[in-house]
Amino acid sequence: MNRINHIEKTGVVNGINFDGRFKVKRWPAVAVVALGYFAEYPESDEEDPEPELVADESRIVVVMVGDDKRHVVDASDLTEIPEEGYCPSCGQIGCGHGR
Repeated sequence: MNRINHIEKTGVVNGINFDGRFKVKRWPAVAVVALGYFAEYPESDEEDPEPELVADESRIVVVMVGDDKRHVVDASDLTEIPEEGYCPSCGQIGCGHGR
């Protein structure tokens, strides 16, 4: 199981449209969905036995369209693409199969 924690976001937050689809600089041919900000638990503290996740707003958790494996990417590596810019079936950018 892919255990990458994130804090889920929707709508536009800090200039990122979490309802949109994106291409990632290192995967320019595949569309991804942004789930939210990457998050980690802080160092263990005896005074806080149940710490809450802390978001890193410079990194975004994404999944490729048609997949469920989570990946962490830099927010600056995301470019939003139009709805017709990718195949909703396979997630490839430029594939017209699902349209």
